[in-house]
Amino acid sequence: AAIALANRLGDSAGAMKQLAEALNQDGRHRGALEMLANLAEETGDHALAARALEGLVDVVDPDERPHVVTRRAKMVLAGGRVDEAAALLADPSVASDPEALEARIRIALERGDIAAAAQTLDTLETVIRNAAGATKTAQVLLLKAEIMSHRRETAEAIAACRRALALHPGVLGGATLLAKLLDGRVLAGTDAVAEKKNATTEAQR
Repeated sequence: AAIALANRLGDSAGAMKQLAEALNQDGRHRGALEMLANLAEETGDHALAARALEGLVDVVDPDERPHVVTRRAKMVLAGGRVDEAAALLADPSVASDPEALEARIRIALERGDIAAAAQTLDTLETVIRNAAGATKTAQVLLLKAEIMSHRRETAEAIAACRRALALHPGVLGGATLLAKLLDGRVLAGTDAVAEKKNATTEAQR
């Protein structure tokens, strides 16, 4: 109760200190691990969040494990530990987890391994084809556009961006990526500034 009160009062540091004390007494306390992971992530302490999630992996139900493994990997990646994140995402339990696949694509792009990014994208598209809504489909299209841009397939990347924005005009990063792609090409017979403005307007609707 004291931890919850401290959190409600905005005393994240106090709440995390109490959670750490609780975990010293019982390192497998699921509630304390979940609260600590959430608070650490909210305050930007990715290393602490990753440690809490490492403990949480061992106490959650099997069907919850993929989500926790993926979340831990994303916290590790946010902390700049790319190789460690990649190792976590190689866990067989997250082989079909969309968020894990997205993170693997990001890692491949960061490493400059465009072939691996494209291969993982194929897997992601297969996983979400029958289950995804417009938002997830739009996010996958943006990943495809990013991979295409690395391959210098600018026209195809722009088309994928536009499809993403048509599906979900507010998709995160859509208008920014489209504007960047338009900046990077020579538009024959087209006003690049006007087209960039239209892309931004579409995303704001």
